[in-house]
Amino acid sequence: AFALKEAHRMWSGEAHRLRSLAQLSRFLQHGDNDQLGIADIGPDQIHDFIDALAEEGASASTQNRYAASISKVL
Repeated sequence: AFALKEAHRMWSGEAHRLRSLAQLSRFLQHGDNDQLGIADIGPDQIHDFIDALAEEGASASTQNRYAASISKVL
């Protein structure tokens, strides 16, 4: 809810905003991240997700883009 409400402040271009929100959605769908409050998301959840991306074969650049989208919100 926070990211959707504030997305226009975090990402200026519409394409970038939509891509970043999609990345956040994928992060929240990983494990039980969607059950956590924003204050409860920390390095363990982020690293676990990035590790899962790597295991799926995501490039280092893709992993970094996901991490950037997540960190922008936190």
